Amino acid sequence: MACRAQINLLVQTGADRNPSLPDVPSMVELARNDDDLALLKLFASPSTVGRAVVAPAGLPAERVAELRRAFAEMLRDPTLLRDIERTKLDLEPLAGEELQAAVAGAGNFSPQLIARAQRIAEGR
Repeated sequence: MACRAQINLLVQTGADRNPSLPDVPSMVELARNDDDLALLKLFASPSTVGRAVVAPAGLPAERVAELRRAFAEMLRDPTLLRDIERTKLDLEPLAGEELQAAVAGAGNFSPQLIARAQRIAEGR
């Protein structure tokens, strides 16, 4: 006899809702004030950045644009898309500009917020 387990998801740990879970809030949606929102955005930042593809600092803008164009083109490759579907992997790439903004924003947290995050992470 087969047993089917049911799981009730309470919250998503990313900054944005996964489209496959439209009724499950992201943790940043649960913030009660601006300080909580900033803290939850800090905790969600790893899911936003994910496994980023990076290039060295100081790369000329035209080279960055070409790399971003090539990456976007790769994401439309039928073989890649078939492999992703076949392996049932999730692929939710960010455009280079969005990723760059997310990384730049990740360093803009006050020392007080960082200290609060550390206390929470340590269970204090």
